[in-house]
Amino acid sequence: HGAEVAGGMFLTQMGMGGYDSALASLGNIEPDQSTSLLQKRKQLQQVEAEYVRKRREYDERMKQCQEREAELAAKQEVIRVNVVRFERFISDNDTKRQRALTKERDEIAERLTLQQELEGLERVEQRSHAGLAELTHSLGYLAKYEAFLDGVVEDSLKFSEIPEVLFKYGTLQGTNVDLRGLLEARNLSVEADRARLYHYTKDKEDEVMVGGAYTSRMKMALEAIRVTNAKVMELGATKSAIANLFQRCKAVSRGTPTYTMAEPDLVLEFIQNKVTDLEFAIEVGCKGPEAAGLKLGKFNKHKHRVDFTGTNGSRRAAGGGARASIGAGNAGGVATDTENVRGTP
Repeated sequence: HGAEVAGGMFLTQMGMGGYDSALASLGNIEPDQSTSLLQKRKQLQQVEAEYVRKRREYDERMKQCQEREAELAAKQEVIRVNVVRFERFISDNDTKRQRALTKERDEIAERLTLQQELEGLERVEQRSHAGLAELTHSLGYLAKYEAFLDGVVEDSLKFSEIPEVLFKYGTLQGTNVDLRGLLEARNLSVEADRARLYHYTKDKEDEVMVGGAYTSRMKMALEAIRVTNAKVMELGATKSAIANLFQRCKAVSRGTPTYTMAEPDLVLEFIQNKVTDLEFAIEVGCKGPEAAGLKLGKFNKHKHRVDFTGTNGSRRAAGGGARASIGAGNAGGVATDTENVRGTP
């Protein structure tokens, strides 16, 4: 570069105040091409650093989006499997519910019919009471004739001719017999109608009560079926979730468990241990062994097992199903190559 001197200072020389102070001291003198080139290169480096940072942020966001998309696809697959599995069960429940609703509507229609019949019988009873009142009125009206005949009998001595008296007596006696027979027949008919109406009303009331009790039992049974269906659906969803977790835990485990879903206690214990071990492994990978509370021991001769002790004094050994390999080049300092790490973190 050409070393142009201005005021006893090279343009490319770093002074006490830097390039800015040097250029300010030169006044209106413009910087040469080498200085402009250095400035442009510095700006280019800044732009490239900003581009790399933006590119890195973009890659990280795209990776997060892909992970979320994969997780959403897995959840959608689980939901689809559950829907296919319980579709038949839901269809059967809908059919039973429809039959119950149809039966309830039929019972309501029958109850309305019985109520209409009961109202008709009540109207018949009212008409019967009206007829009885009319017959009672007729009896009171005809009583005057009986009084008249009794008076005639008392005054029969006034008649002079015996055949005339006997003729009138026979006439009155026949009339009396006819009237008494008519009165007894009407009384018997009224009593028979009253007894028949009483029995009919009682039978219909019993039928209405039986129908109401049967309707109540059917409603209670329908409600119990609804509660049972809700519980069965909830239990099925829970079992499906447990089976899914169990399969995923077995898929990432080194040894396959010998028990199945028929042993729920062992399955739940296996899932709990697996989740606890994964949480601890993630904590060790993120924070490092020391920050996670581990005190690493010595490697054995195989170079893949290690004994370590937590900060709470509990010792975790690889022989109890926990193996760990310590890698110096990984991000967290610890890489697990086993199915789990047992112990309290």
